[in-house]
Amino acid sequence: MSALLFEPCTSLTARNLENEIKNLLQNYEPRVDNVSVTVTPSPDQNYYNITIVFFIQNLTVPTTITFFLNASSNDVNS
Repeated sequence: MSALLFEPCTSLTARNLENEIKNLLQNYEPRVDNVSVTVTPSPDQNYYNITIVFFIQNLTVPTTITFFLNASSNDVNS
């Protein structure tokens, strides 16, 4: 996934990040279901706004996590 951060900050890269994050969660976090990932690029600021929504098994309330991923320095800011 980190290789995608060196790609241009575009809608195509955002879509690839969405798929990668979703696949990682589905493959490595068996306690979550119904994963939804939204990645919105902000090319002028060179970062992505990422929102992940998922259900933890046996819970009825979704969990939402939103954070910014800086494409130039790999910093994560929540």
